[in-house]
Amino acid sequence: MMASLYQTLARVAALFRRRRLDHDLQEDLSTHIELLSEENARSGMGPEEARRQAHLRVGSLASAVETHRDVRCFRWIETVLQDLRYALGVLAKHPTYSLTAILALMLGIGSTTLVFSVVDTILFRPLPYADPERLYQIDATPRGSRGGPSVPEYHAWNEELSAFEAIITGVRTEVRLLGEATPELLDGSAVPSAMFEMLGIEPVLGRPFTPEEDRPGAPPVALLDYDVWQRVFGGRDIIGESILVDDRLYGERAYTVIGIIPSDFEFPRTRADFFVPLGLDPERVSSSYPLRVYGKLRPAVTPEQGVAELETISARFAGSIPEVPEGRTVSLTPLHEVVTGNTGQLPLMLLGAVGFVLMIALANVTNLMLGHSTRRGKEIAARLSLGAGRLRIVRQLLTESLVLSILGGALGLTAAWILIDAILTYLPADVPRIAEVGIDWRVAGFATVVSVVSTALFSLYPAWLASRKSLVESFKQGFERTPGRLVGQRARWALTVAELTLAMILCIGAGLLIRSFIALQAVEIGVDPENVISLDVTFRSNDVDTLPFYRALEEAVRQVPGVLNVALSTETPMVPANNFMQRFVVDDHPTRPGMEAEVERWGVTPEYFRTLGIDLLAGRAFTERDDESAPRVLVASATAADSLWPGEDPVGRTLRSNPDSQYERVYTVVGVVEDVRKGRGRPGGYAAVYWSLLSEPLAPSRYLLVRTAGDPGPIIPALREAVWSAYPQQTIANVQLMEDIVYREYAAQRFQVFLLVSFGAVALLISAIGIFGVVSYSVARRTHEMGIRMALGSGRLGVLRRIMSEGVPLVLLGVLLGIFGAWPLTRFIESFLFGTEPTDVATYVAIAGVFVAVGTFACWVPARRATRVDPPIALRFE
Repeated sequence: MMASLYQTLARVAALFRRRRLDHDLQEDLSTHIELLSEENARSGMGPEEARRQAHLRVGSLASAVETHRDVRCFRWIETVLQDLRYALGVLAKHPTYSLTAILALMLGIGSTTLVFSVVDTILFRPLPYADPERLYQIDATPRGSRGGPSVPEYHAWNEELSAFEAIITGVRTEVRLLGEATPELLDGSAVPSAMFEMLGIEPVLGRPFTPEEDRPGAPPVALLDYDVWQRVFGGRDIIGESILVDDRLYGERAYTVIGIIPSDFEFPRTRADFFVPLGLDPERVSSSYPLRVYGKLRPAVTPEQGVAELETISARFAGSIPEVPEGRTVSLTPLHEVVTGNTGQLPLMLLGAVGFVLMIALANVTNLMLGHSTRRGKEIAARLSLGAGRLRIVRQLLTESLVLSILGGALGLTAAWILIDAILTYLPADVPRIAEVGIDWRVAGFATVVSVVSTALFSLYPAWLASRKSLVESFKQGFERTPGRLVGQRARWALTVAELTLAMILCIGAGLLIRSFIALQAVEIGVDPENVISLDVTFRSNDVDTLPFYRALEEAVRQVPGVLNVALSTETPMVPANNFMQRFVVDDHPTRPGMEAEVERWGVTPEYFRTLGIDLLAGRAFTERDDESAPRVLVASATAADSLWPGEDPVGRTLRSNPDSQYERVYTVVGVVEDVRKGRGRPGGYAAVYWSLLSEPLAPSRYLLVRTAGDPGPIIPALREAVWSAYPQQTIANVQLMEDIVYREYAAQRFQVFLLVSFGAVALLISAIGIFGVVSYSVARRTHEMGIRMALGSGRLGVLRRIMSEGVPLVLLGVLLGIFGAWPLTRFIESFLFGTEPTDVATYVAIAGVFVAVGTFACWVPARRATRVDPPIALRFE
């Protein structure tokens, strides 16, 4: 075995010493010939005869060198290297062809790689947990729809489960970090001790929770997120230190820090900065509170078995635990599907769009190769006549294609690596796992596979067609009349039409999204976002006297120079939140007296509508007199007023909340305001009623909204100081400009438009290159013919018309097929459109006009060059 290994290594090493070994062999053979010549001379031969006999005895030097090469090294490797050297020489000899093909491949492979890096992360890459394929979300409701079990049911499952390694849940909370120089508001999460082991997460410092710490009454311990540890505590060693916090779940208490969680860890669908043991206690968490539960099945246990066990346990406790209803239906949803499920059809749309770009690029390169191999007809014929087999010709042409693919793929991967950060800035913030997107070995492997596969796709047919050339006809008549020319010409025409068709479909989709985006932006959002700041000043109502705090906070902020209006609100418009829904009874509904209706209920202070620029449509807004001593009043949005009192004046009408209970309240509608558009780019307005925070100050959260006279950026530090002057321990978070909030609301639509427009532009460019290449080849092939026509009196206009008559019909046919192809295919993006039909005629006509103009120009450039050829030179052209 060692001898075989030594021989293999020696043969590989010989590849790198080829010239030296050939030279040594030739010297040895020459010396041997000289010795034989001397021996023949001593035997009586003349000098010339002696040397001739010596050469006859030794044989051909060239043949000996070739035989020696076959023995000393791997011949096939040397042949491949020869093919590569020859391919590089051919590509360098034809730089226009080479650069055009590499550019097309770079655009196609680069675009595909860029999109794959995003889609792979979202859809295909395993979740960053241990054994992610065994992780599931557990849903349990009487009707089988998605929901969570109650606290008692969760405890019952945990005590009896055998099909699962563990089940976990979590309760979100807000945490105020006290005792530091600047109060911090953190996202907190109470989690069970089993979570970190189940997910395979290890702290970067310290340790996770123990089961003893995950019980009611255990000493309070906490884990910090790495980024919070760096930002707030400067990265110092705080393991074992005690920090004072105030959170909604446990109240104010001191926690001992026992570990630091990695910055890239994210509890399923929840990003948290501060973790505490769950220790579920019905006194703190309502028994009817629906939990979000996750489980990890044991190896070899099927989801069906897990569901059967959960339903059996729930059925056993259905009579004894009120929160566990009878007929409980349990379902398991793979965690990967839960995490990535809200992306909708966006990844599929991206894959479809970039697939079109790649097919256009491959069709373009195939077209270029057909023309290039036809131009090399005499060279190929000469090689065939000298003994090269057709398979050898095909292999050489495939090697040239492989070189193009490697160069195009490498440049495409480099372009994707450079542009990945740019595309991430356009991705909507709520796209799952966006932080994990990047160029890694999976993406590099994908780019390599695409490059290799594309070689097979775009080079086999041109190589096969080139190897079928007739030797006699190739030498006798030149490349323009060789057999197969008509077949190759028709193939080039078909590929050009295919390119234009695919590009047309892609650009129509981009045009429809542009029209949709323009229509969406034209819808009034209901607020004036210019120079408005939103600050989260959430606080616990038992910390301060709420109503005086409101007044003190607003008064302190009004004193900041440049502030025009100040208001407090339970929510910020267009920001996703759990808006408070309340059911009202409408006694004076025009057709259904006593009708119950559920609308959103927002608490605001009197200057809220003026601060946000929300127009008053009827009645009045709130005033300072609408406090706890005044009758309860509401202001309705236009949508709510139209739904509760259609066609009637809502001012003066009444609504009842919590009817027939001790908490029943009667409200009078005193005004109607313009709708505020819902978040996430949705065109509809909120069906909402507003109540005065001065009359009912208790509410779960507060947002401070400030309108300034000029640029609000420089005023933000002064606003922070003003808030702290009213309440020194007040936390301030999520400081945002309202204009930025509105900008982010269009992120998804903007991203779709950006990607499709970019891909459409690339497709149009590649298609233009394709039509330009076909017409240029036709001009080069018919230069002799054009010279004869011009010599016989045909004018330049006639030559121009004749050349254009070949290219323009291809453009028109491609545009027509693109329209017919887009008509059914654009139905797949219908869900992304607003105010625009998939068959919008104006878009089709506009895109068709652009394609006809660009295609005609691509035909005109080489045709115009043909008219400038001097007839005598053209007649000598071969």
